[in-house]
Amino acid sequence: LYAITCQLAKIAAKGKIDFFEDGVNLENSAVLHALKDTKNFARVIIKPREEFTASQVRRLKDFFTEYFGSPPSHNEAKALGKETAGMFQKLAGELSDIITRYRDYPFIETLREPLEKIKEITGRDYSYYIKEIDRFEDMLVDDNEDIIVPLRKFLTGPQKEIYDNAREFVRNHRSNFHEIDGDLHERLTGIIESRDCFKGSRMQEVNGLVEELNQTVALRIQNERNAALESIESLKQRLQSAPEFS
Repeated sequence: LYAITCQLAKIAAKGKIDFFEDGVNLENSAVLHALKDTKNFARVIIKPREEFTASQVRRLKDFFTEYFGSPPSHNEAKALGKETAGMFQKLAGELSDIITRYRDYPFIETLREPLEKIKEITGRDYSYYIKEIDRFEDMLVDDNEDIIVPLRKFLTGPQKEIYDNAREFVRNHRSNFHEIDGDLHERLTGIIESRDCFKGSRMQEVNGLVEELNQTVALRIQNERNAALESIESLKQRLQSAPEFS
């Protein structure tokens, strides 16, 4: 048995076979432990390492670069597949954190569906990402371009500040909106409550609407203040001209 395990260790070192225990692909020290643990040796499955064509590996590398925004660190098939798996796991965690942190933002719900798609392919064996790329490539790239990238950019850039200021403005002045002519307040509320407000130049429109509404609200408040002062002054004059004050 010792001679067999030595031979297996040599073959494994050359990258010719893979070891699995309870469906988990073993690596490095885990392989050595499995070879030495004769009591549980029956649970270890040894398979010839799958061979992949250069075009298969290149396709995953291209997807990796496009999707994650930077080239992978590895060129060898297994290392590349494992790196891809690790990146998906990291991304799933980051998106989950974003959903939790910004849960009171209406548009954050658009992340849930892309996140679920990522979770479906997270934790797979390295070979899955090479062999089954047709199952997820277009779907994930579309989600990344349409939702994930623009939303994350929105949350880390100046657009988020515009959005936050607009929400605060609406909260503070909503009671005055019904007295303002036109549909400016409806357009503003509609944008900041929409599920795609993080896309394109929506915040530029929001900024303009806030400025215009702010001027309108300020003018209305000033007019009401002036009217109140005039009313007080008129009442004061009537009181002073009354016989009781003569």
